[in-house]
Amino acid sequence: MDTLLIESNLFVRLMPPLVKEQTIQIPKELFAQLVTRSESLIDTYAQLEDFYFASNLDALQKLREARDQHQRGDTIPFADLKAQYV
Repeated sequence: MDTLLIESNLFVRLMPPLVKEQTIQIPKELFAQLVTRSESLIDTYAQLEDFYFASNLDALQKLREARDQHQRGDTIPFADLKAQYV
């Protein structure tokens, strides 16, 4: 069986009590399934986002206004936002 060694940082965050090693070994087929399903989920999310903006014109208008503000350079420094909201 072909396997891959993967740094476990991602898996530690997902399953902290189960993963205690620096690397884990998983079958390549399982990893390929993970990649395929992740791509499918990303595509589904994009479709949901498209549907949301197509059916919510107020949200689409706010998004366009935000893009226009950004392109004009009308932005707030990150440090100010962080101080205000964190």
